[in-house]
Amino acid sequence: MPDMLRIRVTLCALLALTALAPGLLAEEPMLTPLDNATLQEIVARHAGEGSLVFTESRDYPIRRLNGVPARWLSQARAQAPAFAGTTRPGEFYVFQIGVYALEDVGPLRVSFSGLKGQSGVIPASALRCLSLGGTNHNGQPFLKDVNVRKGSLQALWIGVDVPQAASGTYTGTAQVSFGAGKRSVVAFSLDVTGTPVADHGDSAARNLSRLRWLDSTVGREATLTKGFEPVQAKGRTLKVLGRELLLGEDGLPRQIVSRFSEANTRIQSQGRDVLERPMAFVVETRSGPVKSHSRFGSLRHSDLEANWSARSTGAGWRVETTGRLDYTGSGEVRLHLTADKDIDLSDARLEVPFHEDAARYFMGLNKQGGLRPAEVHWKWDTTNRQDCFWMGEVNAGLMLRFKDADYTTRGLVYYLRCGEQLEIPS
Repeated sequence: MPDMLRIRVTLCALLALTALAPGLLAEEPMLTPLDNATLQEIVARHAGEGSLVFTESRDYPIRRLNGVPARWLSQARAQAPAFAGTTRPGEFYVFQIGVYALEDVGPLRVSFSGLKGQSGVIPASALRCLSLGGTNHNGQPFLKDVNVRKGSLQALWIGVDVPQAASGTYTGTAQVSFGAGKRSVVAFSLDVTGTPVADHGDSAARNLSRLRWLDSTVGREATLTKGFEPVQAKGRTLKVLGRELLLGEDGLPRQIVSRFSEANTRIQSQGRDVLERPMAFVVETRSGPVKSHSRFGSLRHSDLEANWSARSTGAGWRVETTGRLDYTGSGEVRLHLTADKDIDLSDARLEVPFHEDAARYFMGLNKQGGLRPAEVHWKWDTTNRQDCFWMGEVNAGLMLRFKDADYTTRGLVYYLRCGEQLEIPS
């Protein structure tokens, strides 16, 4: 009986999907392609042009990866691509340009003229192609090379930052370049009417104005996030929310103290030490560890961040240490080891002696989260994104990430690009 019930449910589900399919296709005109004979007729008429260029409103996102939607038949038979849209003052208005490749083309580029109207001009700087560049997760500008294979369809999303004072009809052009000197000019007009919007149109999700969030520096301002406290510094002791960092003469942490309660619900006066003894950078020859003399340099701080420096010297070598700590408790220490003469170096290592009471759990370096293992053996592997570990207790601990001079900062939400590998430090 249970098996029969499962089969019956499965068949009902399939029948329901089959019944819905025609309706779904009817509501998705962008998924219905031109028949092959019509497409070949159009392609023959545009031989040698490199690509066919179409335009589409924000209401019908381009979803095909190849072929041409039947909805574009009238455009395909037109003399030149054109677009007309209606927007409101202050809105970030988006529309699409579709590039159907008649041969392998690229990289694609789009440039704009200003939009002229009776009440003024919307400058070219107010228009951009979100698909070909913008601002990356580090707040830096980037340009993306997009190449299109023959028979493929590429969507290019265009955004227009309409001024609050705009009114009336504005006209201009977009020039789409395919590479090898081939290009197409798209004429378009915007009818700006209605009451101004105060949020660029973000409150109406269906208008897709939020696409501009993909090309934004919002959140990168140098401001203190609500709930955190400013960085405090006294001598070589730095304080952030619920934690303290005591620096040694060599610029490395001498102690890390957590004042969070065991439930992490309050900050208490009694602190918990993370380190058993100070961190140390050890330079060793065949004769053993080499003695050094350290001198702390400077320490500067603002509400957001503290920065410091130190210098250690030994017989024929020196280490320049710089560090920083921000108000969230994240930071880094950079060590630059220089030999002033030939040294028979056998090892150079960073020793981080955790307090056993604050090292109950461990995760990272190819180990799943859980109780701390007796030993961890790990080597750099370019096929794995493993370059850090966390060790600690519920309310105290430390994460260490290993970097080199060419380390690339990751965003808070990190994703792996296809084929991307870990870079071994040089």
